[in-house]
Amino acid sequence: MTKQRSNHVWIFVLFILSSINLWGQAGLDESVSRDYEEEKLAYILDNLSERHQLYIRYNESLLPNSRYTYSFKNVSMRDVLRILLNDKGLHFREYQPDKVIVVPAEMVDVDSILTSTPSMINNDKLQVVELGGKSQQGKKCKIIGSIIDARDFSPVSSALIINSNTGAYLSSDQGGGFIIEIDTGTYLFQITSISHEPISVSAHIVGSDVWEIILEPKAYLIDEVIISGSTAQDKAKETIIGIEQISRREIKQLTAFMGGADVVKSILSLAGVTTTGDGASGFNVRGGSIDQNLILQDGTIIFNPSHVLGFFSTFNPDIVRNTTLAKGHIPANYGGRISSVLDITIKDANAKTTTVNGSLGLISSKISLETPIIENKSAILFSGRLSYANWILKSAKDVDVKNSKALFNDFNAKYTHSFSEKTKANLSYFQSYDEFSFADAFGYSWQNQVGQLELRHLINDKLSFSWMSSLSSLKNMQFQPEGLFAFELSSGIDYYQHSLQSIFSLGSHTLRGGVEMIDYKMQPERLSPINDSNTIAEEINKERGREYSLFVNDRYDLSERLSVDFGLRYTLYQQHGPYLLNLYNSEHDLSQDEVIGTRQYDGGVVISYSGLEPRVAFRFNLFEGFAIKASYNRMNQYLQLLSNTATPTPVDIWQVSTHYIKPLMADNFSAGIAHSIENFDYNIDIYYKKLSNTLDHVDFADLILNSNLETETLAGRGRNYGAEFSLAKKGEKLSGRFSYSYSRSEHQVYDSQKRTINQGQWFASNYDQPHSVKLFLNYVISRRDRININFVYNTGRPITAPFGNYIVNGVNIPNFSDRNDFRLPDYHRLDIGYTFTTNRRSSARYKSEISISMYNFYARRNAFSIFYRQETGSPINALRLSVIGTIIPSISYNFKF
Repeated sequence: MTKQRSNHVWIFVLFILSSINLWGQAGLDESVSRDYEEEKLAYILDNLSERHQLYIRYNESLLPNSRYTYSFKNVSMRDVLRILLNDKGLHFREYQPDKVIVVPAEMVDVDSILTSTPSMINNDKLQVVELGGKSQQGKKCKIIGSIIDARDFSPVSSALIINSNTGAYLSSDQGGGFIIEIDTGTYLFQITSISHEPISVSAHIVGSDVWEIILEPKAYLIDEVIISGSTAQDKAKETIIGIEQISRREIKQLTAFMGGADVVKSILSLAGVTTTGDGASGFNVRGGSIDQNLILQDGTIIFNPSHVLGFFSTFNPDIVRNTTLAKGHIPANYGGRISSVLDITIKDANAKTTTVNGSLGLISSKISLETPIIENKSAILFSGRLSYANWILKSAKDVDVKNSKALFNDFNAKYTHSFSEKTKANLSYFQSYDEFSFADAFGYSWQNQVGQLELRHLINDKLSFSWMSSLSSLKNMQFQPEGLFAFELSSGIDYYQHSLQSIFSLGSHTLRGGVEMIDYKMQPERLSPINDSNTIAEEINKERGREYSLFVNDRYDLSERLSVDFGLRYTLYQQHGPYLLNLYNSEHDLSQDEVIGTRQYDGGVVISYSGLEPRVAFRFNLFEGFAIKASYNRMNQYLQLLSNTATPTPVDIWQVSTHYIKPLMADNFSAGIAHSIENFDYNIDIYYKKLSNTLDHVDFADLILNSNLETETLAGRGRNYGAEFSLAKKGEKLSGRFSYSYSRSEHQVYDSQKRTINQGQWFASNYDQPHSVKLFLNYVISRRDRININFVYNTGRPITAPFGNYIVNGVNIPNFSDRNDFRLPDYHRLDIGYTFTTNRRSSARYKSEISISMYNFYARRNAFSIFYRQETGSPINALRLSVIGTIIPSISYNFKF
């Protein structure tokens, strides 16, 4: 780093550190600069409460139902509330330093209203409260109350407040509020809620007052967090098309393999997301390959998110806060992949209380712990998962299966420290390890490691910064443990990622900008003999590449009906030495026989690629809850996965762009509608994606330990297009989702007359599955029991197969079809799950549930692949391989305390 660059870094660091304590005064004197256009008063109050750490309580029935437009520029919160309320017959009072309640204007003259917090005394099972500071014997009093959850201070709606003296009752509204008009005196109230513990309160009322009631959640409810839930109206207001947000509740409800909830498997229930079969790594979005998905954990790239050949993912759902999949419009702050972004955020540890979550299952167990280090300041989270599946393999009758092995583990640690209310730092570490071997025939192992430091700083309600640096590594191993040629083959990738982002809110504009740098260093491919085998040791050095990005994104709300999302990303990619470049007679005919020389790069830049990536999306609301959306994206991808198998394996090789392997580029067009009818939400999307520089391989390609990979690969073009329909139902008893997708994915290799595929004609890609139907239902039998059903149908994926034989000198020779001219049988599967809570005592702090699931309920033998065997003198016979050909029952025990 030059001295000048070093000075710039220190200036930035000093700026961040020096601004930590530069805060405005909180509470009613805090400055507010916000614009609201045609919004309801309830929305404005909720938005102010969320943005300014001020609890604003109100009864929804008191508020007018009209819409208002306001523009506040550096106005104190106290004056903002006066402007909002005074002309509507309302007023506000501060009854704690950070709590405000909205009251009718006629209550302003009552001397003792809201001057202090009501005193509440616990007297064993009965609570005693005194309301009203000044005696008004014989007069009517007005009690304005709110009921909140003791854990997170969220409002409790539909709670019942019963006056045992008179038999009168009422219920709390959606915001947890209620109003009681009553004579002075002493009353016994019963407060009950279906989701919280009931309480009895003896209230001595001597005047009008504010009453805040805190309820403890019932013990039989398992703590569930909605990660990014949204209504159809929210989706209709969202500019971005093709974005899906999965709640933690949905992840837990979906029946998974061996009873374990799984983040990646949950997105397979969404329209447009498929997999090539049971046991396949990764997932495919709208016909794209698995390497075209950008997978992030807290902003850091995860290259292999699979456990046990794809049956589990490396993400522990117990510690996940947000799960978002962008498959249509991709904002400019994301880059490097052309199909989708799966953005997963790990929650910060609780700095107030210690919590333990865990699960015991047939194949694996997990546990997570979060505990304060400095109360309300810092906390640490630990999470671990360990498998013990070998006992199942040992019980098999087949000798090869009995001698096989499958294991995995993962570990997360995250330390969070709050320097102030506006500055927070996270230090995290993630590791996962997998090993799978089939008897003494072959095996795989792979390991992820990620270390990350993040700093978030809020300057004011308009401007914030975040800085993230991470160091990561992926290591792969393929081995054959026995035989004359026993070997170990290792590969992998080390990468360093740094990013700086800022968000700036300016009226109807929300700007996000930043810079990012990723350094990819491919680990050498190493072949090593095991014991005294005849394998000859070999090592192939791999390339190194750096990707620099500069981006800006603007969310512009032109009106309540129309909003636009503009984005522009500039990327610069450089391949760095050392590198030995082969020179060919013709760049259109790359062949080992055509090498005419080499060029050695000891360092520096070998080749550079750059490009602008415009992104634009718009949303237009025809009426409430109905929106039309469209988008266009251009994206570049400088890193691709090389595999000469129909379904990728966990140890396939990542390849950076080089002189001969060009970056993949895509232009993506999407359009659709979002609508809501009562409890039903539906979306219809259509899309078309044009791809350039697609990477394919010649027939019978040799991709392992090959220093001339360009001779085994071919560049072409592709097109993905289709339509998606999804219908979601929400309800207390029955909820679920149905989707249908029509999707095509096709490639063409045409740029070389000597080296083509399929005679230069279009052919289906390995991930072309035209029809996909998915159904997920969740039915709540009682408040303790629920049942869920999951059904999946996909068209079988394409394969290349022999369609005949011819005999030469008495030898049967197969005649193979064109590339991917046949298909596997269609895939379909039904899963059923049942969950019930085990502890019935309402006072129990320990919470638990048991989940029973049946994966592949009707024992469908779905084909993972078809391979061919030829006996001497006989034609070739087709054999089907099914990874799971039977029903898989499982049981897991989940707990929290």
